[in-house]
Amino acid sequence: QFLIKQDNVVFSNNNIAPTSITNATNNFTIEVLASSSGDAATNRVSVSYIELKYPRLYNFTGISNFTFILPANISGNYIEIPTANFGGNTPVLFDVTNLKKYTPVLAGNLYKFKLQGSTLDRNLILANEDASNATAVNSLTTKSFINFQTAGNQGNYLIVSHKILFGDGINTSNPVVQYKQYRQSIAGGSYNAKIYDIDELVDQFAFGIKKHPVSIKNFVRFAKQYFTTSPTHLFIIGKGTTYEEYCYHENSPFIEQLDLVPTWGWPASDVLMVSPEIDPLPSVFLGRLSAINQQELTIYLDKIKAYELQKASAPQTIAGKAWMKQVVHVAGSNDPIIEPLLISYLNGYKAIIEQPLFGGVVGDFNTMATGGPATPAVTDKLKSYFQNGVALLTYFGHSAATQLDYQMDNPYDYNNPNKYPVFLLNGCNAGNFFDYDVSRLSTISSFSEKFVLAQQRGAIGVIASSHFGLTGFLDSYSRGFYQSLTSATGYNASIGKNMQDAILALNFTAYSDFIARMHAEQFLLHGDPALKVYASAEPDFTVEQQTVSINPSIISVSDSKFTLKANFYNIGKALPDSVSILIKWKHGNGTMDTIVNKKIKPLMFMDSLVQDLTILPTRDGGNNTITVTIDNLNFFPNELSETNNTINKDFVIFVDNAKPVYPYNFSIINKNVSKLYASTANAVPLAIAKNYEMQ
Repeated sequence: QFLIKQDNVVFSNNNIAPTSITNATNNFTIEVLASSSGDAATNRVSVSYIELKYPRLYNFTGISNFTFILPANISGNYIEIPTANFGGNTPVLFDVTNLKKYTPVLAGNLYKFKLQGSTLDRNLILANEDASNATAVNSLTTKSFINFQTAGNQGNYLIVSHKILFGDGINTSNPVVQYKQYRQSIAGGSYNAKIYDIDELVDQFAFGIKKHPVSIKNFVRFAKQYFTTSPTHLFIIGKGTTYEEYCYHENSPFIEQLDLVPTWGWPASDVLMVSPEIDPLPSVFLGRLSAINQQELTIYLDKIKAYELQKASAPQTIAGKAWMKQVVHVAGSNDPIIEPLLISYLNGYKAIIEQPLFGGVVGDFNTMATGGPATPAVTDKLKSYFQNGVALLTYFGHSAATQLDYQMDNPYDYNNPNKYPVFLLNGCNAGNFFDYDVSRLSTISSFSEKFVLAQQRGAIGVIASSHFGLTGFLDSYSRGFYQSLTSATGYNASIGKNMQDAILALNFTAYSDFIARMHAEQFLLHGDPALKVYASAEPDFTVEQQTVSINPSIISVSDSKFTLKANFYNIGKALPDSVSILIKWKHGNGTMDTIVNKKIKPLMFMDSLVQDLTILPTRDGGNNTITVTIDNLNFFPNELSETNNTINKDFVIFVDNAKPVYPYNFSIINKNVSKLYASTANAVPLAIAKNYEMQ
């Protein structure tokens, strides 16, 4: 609803009487009235468009062109215009609605027009035909469109970029061309990658309107409909600003480099460039790299290659692969009321990611887990996680475009070359890197750009909202993302697939909840949509020397027992099936016993076994070996490696060593001790004379 006020007095909420606008001094105010009940009562509304239609006299004094409207009239219209009221030579009248042109009959001092009937209101243009009234076109440039329907111009991995970044699109020293070549390679996924010029897309799909985002939207629609193989990925390479920012700064000499590839609307939404009309679910896996020069793209390409090489070639050891199942959760709030809620959300994701198929292990950073705020000791612990390797870092808390509410703003504080996590940031504006900021040409200030574009540091991708976030909806999105990471279709899939599943988890199928829709539209990926959160094709169970220990380290036959502890790891895919364990002991006398032969519960990441073993002096003295095997029944024949399932732990059980007897261990003696007593395992008459050293 709206009100029309004249000089601050409510005039009407319908039509305005023509007599009310005869006075040039009359002022009108348009007010939008929001509903006073329900959700609408708290909405922010404003007048975005005003159109005023009013009757006027045919007085065109001094005007060479004039546009006006006539109501529909099936009988036609008759118009008389005094020659003195229209400048220049005889005018013509264009009926834009019905595509007709009328020339007048000159009768005395009147131009007379007889218009045919029309069932529609018609838009008319009265124009002076003087040559001086026409805009001269001195030259025309031929534009030959690229035929994107030819096979050579089709791809399933689409790179949309700008000439500032890709040059001629052929030179192999260019990083955009190198990126295309990498994605075409086996290591890069064997995609049919192609580069598309945003200016060409503007000309073909956006009527030549500079920086209009419908260029990408219509191109993706075209590709989905006409390409022989439907595209699956769209990687936008180039920084963008909102169309509003572009229009406002269009005369700036810096705008072209700061808006290489446009985004959609405000707040920025790349999602809406690849989604159907009313559905914010992307039709392709989508990501953007907010680079302004070739150097920034080269940095990211090197990181992507290193990231994907780790998965392909890192050794099947705990040091080589276990970190790829490491997840870090950070709560960013010192508010005692809201932080428990955020921690409960994060714990919910923890329960998901620790289960099949991901089988992760989570490190928590919040005031409850660390006993207070982020002290130097706590930040050092976080740094050690980065150095050892993290696959996914999820943050929930307050944020801005330039920072999180936690002390981790500088990527170069973390020494993590070739071990780059994916960031999932739940907050406000953490994914906004679309502002027009001239300082961006020399300095990176946005959090997302700092971490993704950091050389050999930072993150491989950042998922975050470009605007505000509400905790309940952020939680729904992140929960859906985690569920996708552990699902049969989302595990080991492109991160764009995980983001699609997260949007579906917002459950906006009825399109009635605009807040859910807002979050779906504004969660964006800063990074390559083809990257995958680390995953494995099959399980890989391993036990290593350092994961098996014997306590105490020095054992003799005078001891009654010792303790064996073995830690077992699954550094691959987590399956909901039990796994077999076999432990054998080769005694000092050469005999062999099976001490453990059983199945343990499904091994997600790590499990341990502790066993006390009894010593028999007549059997165990001398060199002993304990053999530990996991999956001895080979129930998982497709393991990534079968060479890391068994280890032999060698140790010695001493026969003639002397065991301290007095003073007693940890005892307090209130007088000087003149003698220290020890006993050998053998009876004294049978012991061979030896020298012993006591300390």
